[in-house]
Amino acid sequence: MMGKEKLLQEILEYLREAEYKGDTSASLRNKKQMLYQYVAFAGEEDYSLELLQKFFYSFSERNLSKNTIRTAVRLLTTFTKYLYNKKLIKTCFSDKFIMPREVSKELHLLEIHLTEKAIIAGTEPGPGDNSRNRSIKLNECRPGLQFILRTGLRNFELRSISGTDLDLDADPPVVRLKTKGGRPEYSPIPMDMLEFLRTRTNRKRVFEVSADLLNTAIKRGCVRLGVHPINVHDLRHTFATHMLRRGTSLQEVSKLLHHKNVLVTDKYYSHYSMNDLSQAMNSNHVLIRQGINNDLKADYIRKALERVGINTNDINIDIANKAFSGHWRD
Repeated sequence: MMGKEKLLQEILEYLREAEYKGDTSASLRNKKQMLYQYVAFAGEEDYSLELLQKFFYSFSERNLSKNTIRTAVRLLTTFTKYLYNKKLIKTCFSDKFIMPREVSKELHLLEIHLTEKAIIAGTEPGPGDNSRNRSIKLNECRPGLQFILRTGLRNFELRSISGTDLDLDADPPVVRLKTKGGRPEYSPIPMDMLEFLRTRTNRKRVFEVSADLLNTAIKRGCVRLGVHPINVHDLRHTFATHMLRRGTSLQEVSKLLHHKNVLVTDKYYSHYSMNDLSQAMNSNHVLIRQGINNDLKADYIRKALERVGINTNDINIDIANKAFSGHWRD
């Protein structure tokens, strides 16, 4: 038996150990929140497989997402193994946890040049901005978002970069990162931002901006351009899919994204390239091309134009005569 007080003591010890190993503050916060949720749910009952399964099922009863349940299962799997290794439970029953199927988020990514336009539009100062707000938009938000679009960094990775993390005279220039899980890793510097970064080597934070400001800026830019809104993490997805479409190997993209292994990269991005596979098959297979009617061909052309930010409402596509008429707006 392991009572509530003993369980709380072990949670504190587990969190201290995780912090010592280098877990980020966000990771520690998530672990603490989930474990204390379990304690509140369990009350005075013993730590057991049956009770943990009831805890996971309670998420479904509260209509929480499957991905939230998956997070709970992963965190409590690690904690269960920790308790077993300390001989506080007799069996390691975490392999019997039921993991819900992962639900992949549908991405609404913009073409990379259109994404850059959204960054510029979203960080353009307005008439009501004072000098401080103008400086934050132009000198912090804009280069910060551009850096993510060029490197695929996570939001917190960008914001944790200090001037001492920059090694701009290395061959090639690199930046030291505090990545997910607290692992220190290195990333190449985008060469078009090298001179800008040289002005920031003495800073405590290279990009003095919050996560909310970055997200607000990119969403504002999308609204101004009249395109589907994206967030900062979507810039990471845009970077990855753009690199893959340009022929960069999955292994290289995996290293650039600082994934633990290439299987993680493949899981997240293999199905995002389905549009490219569909286009390759339908455009290169002679029988398919012969069987596509003109209306469908026009629809494909219209979608291709819209993917790069061209408004096709005032364009007429005449497939039979291989002609366009009307005008488009960016």
